[in-house]
Amino acid sequence: MSRRKVGLDLGSSIVSQMVAAKLVPTFAPTRADRAELVRRRYGRLTALLEEWLPDWTWDAPRGGLSLWVRIPEGDADEFANVAQRHQMAVLSGPMMSPAEGHRDRLRIPYVHEAAEMEEGVRRLARAWAAYRRVARPRAATASVLV
Repeated sequence: MSRRKVGLDLGSSIVSQMVAAKLVPTFAPTRADRAELVRRRYGRLTALLEEWLPDWTWDAPRGGLSLWVRIPEGDADEFANVAQRHQMAVLSGPMMSPAEGHRDRLRIPYVHEAAEMEEGVRRLARAWAAYRRVARPRAATASVLV
């Protein structure tokens, strides 16, 4: 096995492999616990958004630890700047898109503690109220059907 190991992994650390071998038996219960925690936090964030920002929408994620929230009007980059002034940092769709697309999207993680998420959504709601007063309608995008 030692000769085979050298040929297969090109000399990775034996110590880290020993640690990994000890942890493998605990992986399934840890994974289940983490999945339950993530489900609870997702539920908490969506409940907060429904309460404080009911006109925002999103699709349930199929993976990951963030929601891609659709704002109903305006521009996500512009709103992210307003949110920053309300002590809330969010990533806009254009920041995460190589073509600067998704101008109606924000990336909001749901991995934080409940109290942090609640305060964050409250700040987002205050920022949204301030932004809506001055927001310009989003420009329509053309679709090409082939």
